[in-house]
Amino acid sequence: MAVVTARKGSKGVPNKNIREFCGLPLFEYSVRSSLCSENIEITIVSSDSEDVRDICEEKYQGVYCDKVFFVQRPEEISGDLSLSEAALIHSYQYAFSTLEVDPEYIVLLQPTSPLRDNKLIDKCFDWMEKNGGDSLFTANKHTPFFWHIDTLGDGSQFVFPNDKTEWDPRPMRQCVKSSSFFWHDNGNVYITKTDVLLRTGNRIGSRPVIYETDDLQSMQIDSEMDFKIMSAYVFDRLGR
Repeated sequence: MAVVTARKGSKGVPNKNIREFCGLPLFEYSVRSSLCSENIEITIVSSDSEDVRDICEEKYQGVYCDKVFFVQRPEEISGDLSLSEAALIHSYQYAFSTLEVDPEYIVLLQPTSPLRDNKLIDKCFDWMEKNGGDSLFTANKHTPFFWHIDTLGDGSQFVFPNDKTEWDPRPMRQCVKSSSFFWHDNGNVYITKTDVLLRTGNRIGSRPVIYETDDLQSMQIDSEMDFKIMSAYVFDRLGR
């Protein structure tokens, strides 16, 4: 079962999930990715938005009426600080009690990743099975050249978080060993065994698997600039 989390509130980009992105409401890209997956049997759109509900009822009542379901998310788990896990569990409870479906896996698809390859979800399932994980998340690799601000001394100063003996002098990128790279959880795809989610309340289990995505699929829309950059890329590919 896939869950597309599309609540109505958004501070960075107002009405983000229903805002048109290259011809479609943003959240629909995640719905369509889900429908392209051979591993996903049903898709839940979890939202407190009437606009999201109306779009789902208009577009998915026909041929997809047994595959896409809108679920009204309660107000108490729709706030800025509400965890995605709460929406996942609520969606599972709906599927189990109303649809009489008990999925083995729950896939979280966030609308902020509209450039998701339609084959990505199934690639993630294959990778998770191959590596014996109880959960999976997509990530992209970064160099370890990150600094933080140390405010414990006399005023703030920038400090390398790594062992200074290793990073003095700063090495060239090609000389950094692979184990020193960082992996950024980019929010594109999460897969969790249902029993892990229900038992721990966490989408990431004790044996998570990382699936590496390219720079494009690692991008998320969290600001107006993100919208402009990703829209420009799509229109450029379309030759508009």
